[in-house]
Amino acid sequence: DIDFLPDDFYSVDLMVVPMWGLYANMIAQVISQVSSHFIIHYHRRIVHVASDEYEQRISIEHVEPITDVEGSGGQVVRSVNRRRVQKDQLYTHCFARPHRGEKDRVVVRKGADATLTIVCVALTLLLAIGSFVPSYSIEFLGIVGILIESGQNFQQAMVKHSIFGIISVLFDEAKYLGSVGDYLGLGAFSAVLILSVLFVPLTQAICLVRLWFSPLNQKQRG
Repeated sequence: DIDFLPDDFYSVDLMVVPMWGLYANMIAQVISQVSSHFIIHYHRRIVHVASDEYEQRISIEHVEPITDVEGSGGQVVRSVNRRRVQKDQLYTHCFARPHRGEKDRVVVRKGADATLTIVCVALTLLLAIGSFVPSYSIEFLGIVGILIESGQNFQQAMVKHSIFGIISVLFDEAKYLGSVGDYLGLGAFSAVLILSVLFVPLTQAICLVRLWFSPLNQKQRG
């Protein structure tokens, strides 16, 4: 029985304050991820240009006559790489197997489209639910745990946090510390967390579904 103790007789405040080393690691990770996308983008552009030049040298490109738009009645010859212009849907595409010859093609089995749709919907639901339900818990043991339990009617000294709960804790910590640097640092931490855990996976799923079902040409798909 601890009723004889006055209210607010003791309190336990535990705080983890990020330092510059953690912020430096976060900045390095973001720079690495962004730069890798630029590298892949320019690599694909170089491959496309080199492929077009190669096809021109070996005369693989098709030649199309086009009527002169100025009304002269003549025709203009223009070379067009049909692979880059022609739009195709991946789920109806016949995939080549070079090691077995051009006649041996592979097509998507029936049910793959429904499976992909169900997986993307399930992914969306699981990401949304996983952001609100507790992701981890912190339990206090020893004398600290006993003191905390005695101050809350001997309920278990355990705190559960979800993704949005973590963001709320980070903002509360920024308010408690009060400095502009803490607001910026912890705010950036929160933004990176919610982007990497929720928005980036959802965006990737949407892009993959679009690549699979929408009619796109080679340039748009790259």
